[in-house]
Amino acid sequence: TWEERLRDELAARHGQARGRELAERYSRAFSADYCAATTVARAAEDVERIEALLARRDLDVEVVPACQGREYLSELRVCEVGQPVALADLLPRLQNFGVRVLYENVHEVRLAGCDPIFMQVFAVQTGDGRPLSATAGVALLAPALAALKQGLTEDDALNALTLQAGLSWREVAVLRAYLAVALQMKLGPTLESLRRVLLGHSELARLLIELFKARLNPDTDASPDRLAHLRSSYHKAREQIDNFADDLLARNLLALVEATVRTNYFREPAETHISLKF
Repeated sequence: TWEERLRDELAARHGQARGRELAERYSRAFSADYCAATTVARAAEDVERIEALLARRDLDVEVVPACQGREYLSELRVCEVGQPVALADLLPRLQNFGVRVLYENVHEVRLAGCDPIFMQVFAVQTGDGRPLSATAGVALLAPALAALKQGLTEDDALNALTLQAGLSWREVAVLRAYLAVALQMKLGPTLESLRRVLLGHSELARLLIELFKARLNPDTDASPDRLAHLRSSYHKAREQIDNFADDLLARNLLALVEATVRTNYFREPAETHISLKF
């Protein structure tokens, strides 16, 4: 039976004693729909995720390839104790990351002496129809969504740079801070126009972060040649911009990064806000 195969899989992963303990704990926890839709190997991984989640009591997010025959999709698996994430809340967030949701399945996991655990499985792809595994920042999506859930970062269209440019949520937050400064200094007409430059040319966003780190990270000592190379790469990427207004905005963003003399970004533990001194 499916339960017996799950017990064997857990024993192979954790040894006979621990595998038997987990199998007994989860043998009746999964619904018939879950068992029908999920391989035993995937279920064993979900058991491990749930055990870790119960210890942390936060949001667990994972991106994995979809089942065979659906290579154009990825699965976004969201697990939470107590209640599922409301679809009306999650969909706009995913759209800001450039993620398109095709359909959703929700599975309730019931363990003795424990609040219900909800596992939401979304079939997803990028806005242009690619699996998330084909993007630069697929490994960064889960921590970014968790940070958003915890209120550590903002929910706006700039989050698409996580997948497009392979930037972590804190790196995106740096760019968000620079855009706010540019607007305050009247270096751009609107926040939307400043975002448009980076979202339409994600290589510029990536290079701005590389230059920011090379110049200001106290644990590195970037050579003048390294800085010159990054600056040259930025100007070369700027050649892809096809209008004067956006080109001027891109120049202004580079000027802001090069005018920065101090930041708290690299402090450990990480600050909850980002400070920039010009």
